[in-house]
Amino acid sequence: TIQRYSLAEHCFYVGKLFQECCEYMGLNCPEEMLSWVYEHDMIEVVTGDVLYPAKNMFNNNKLWDQIEENVAKTDDVLQKNTEKHASRVIFKGNLDYWKIFRAADMFELFMFVVEEISLGNDALWGILKTASEVLIKLDVVYFRQFAIRLLQENGVEEGTIKNLGLDPLLE
Repeated sequence: TIQRYSLAEHCFYVGKLFQECCEYMGLNCPEEMLSWVYEHDMIEVVTGDVLYPAKNMFNNNKLWDQIEENVAKTDDVLQKNTEKHASRVIFKGNLDYWKIFRAADMFELFMFVVEEISLGNDALWGILKTASEVLIKLDVVYFRQFAIRLLQENGVEEGTIKNLGLDPLLE
């Protein structure tokens, strides 16, 4: 990448986005949940940063879940930072909050990739497309509105947005 970027920055921005979206939607954000969101990728301190497309490839085979669980077994703090634990214990099956978290996580990647592309890193168009497809699927209006604005502010023309198959973001 052109920009320097850390796991701590990613987690911080995801936490802020999650908090802002909850406030926008009038949802109370429980402290335990917010704390987990701010630490959600702590497992990657051990495994190294793993980009979403790679995790997604692993998850299709449930391999990433196995890797995460095996690493987490080595540390009590890490055990509480797996997505499996969070979905069961922290989010307690609350799909609204879980969906907001997933969208905040993906939107943060989306923002980083758009900025990278605007700086001249054309190698990331595929990741932008993948992140956009996930945002479209999650359908959290708050993030869809900002996604299209961010693309436009960074000079991505409507024709390019449509050619990439991202036109549902325009709706």
